[in-house]
Amino acid sequence: MNRLQVADRSPMCSVDPVGRFPSVILTMDTYQRFADFTKSGAQYPSKAPSDVVYGLAALAGEYDVEASYVRYTSQGRETTWFGLWLVPPGLIHVSATYNEPNWTANRESNGGSRPPSAFTSWYRRVGDVKAIGINSIEGVADGPGKQVVLHGQATLELVGVPQKLTITFGEPGSGGSELLAKLRDHL
Repeated sequence: MNRLQVADRSPMCSVDPVGRFPSVILTMDTYQRFADFTKSGAQYPSKAPSDVVYGLAALAGEYDVEASYVRYTSQGRETTWFGLWLVPPGLIHVSATYNEPNWTANRESNGGSRPPSAFTSWYRRVGDVKAIGINSIEGVADGPGKQVVLHGQATLELVGVPQKLTITFGEPGSGGSELLAKLRDHL
């Protein structure tokens, strides 16, 4: 099938002549640009496996990421990655589950690619955010008379998404606080 380059778009996207969803062609520079936004804020930060990066890149297209929140959990033999990224016109979500413990980009590069056992992604307009709430909150003072740092969990409700999304904020490097602040400013 012949592919046509999309006019006035980034060089990573092309579209077929029928006008279906664009095929995404990632250069290594473009891959790395998006991979840098898939780093978890965990105690031992790791980058997400390639499928998460591919999902983000396909939905972000030519847009730059303004804020991101990424986490992963590993229980038993299963690892789940969860990411939210804010781009100028919208919010991107990617979730991928792997039947491997602690499956990260580093393990993937050493052990070969594994397809996710579950994969979900979507793109929503920022206007689809119905509400931002707080489930739990705690204040920790930096010292007497100093600033109080807030930690906790926030919820995000979106039109067309049946479950509330949970975002941990206040953790260094997680991106949760920045993402929530930027989303709040868009409401």
